[in-house]
Amino acid sequence: MPKKQKKAAQNKESEILESMLKERGELTAKDVGEALKRSDRAAVEIVKNSGQKIGGVVSRLVNFYNPSLIIIGGGVANLGNYLISAIKEEVLRRSTSLAVQDLEVELSQRNDEVAVIGAAAMAVNEIYSHDNVTEMVYRDSSTD
Repeated sequence: MPKKQKKAAQNKESEILESMLKERGELTAKDVGEALKRSDRAAVEIVKNSGQKIGGVVSRLVNFYNPSLIIIGGGVANLGNYLISAIKEEVLRRSTSLAVQDLEVELSQRNDEVAVIGAAAMAVNEIYSHDNVTEMVYRDSSTD
């Protein structure tokens, strides 16, 4: 996204992003979100395009894992309904009808905690992986 927002500012497609770029010398997703709140057309297009790209990746995961819930978190979740709508649209377009039958795509309600929750989940998955559990059971049974 950073390249697109900078390009939109430099090409004068967005007065809002252009003024933010002049003020700070760089643009972030937060700046795009601010421009989006002010109904900036370039920001709407940037967010829609980003949502389509994220939706393309998510659709592959949906087709493979067939989850019932996808939660979008992190900084991009602050872009709100424009982003989630574009993601949902792309997931529905690219996924099998059976995979999306009961699928819900939502924005995280715990945006600040997403990274910590993800790291904890990865640690738990590693600790209780098949290989580690097998090793623990084997080690405990050999000491008897």
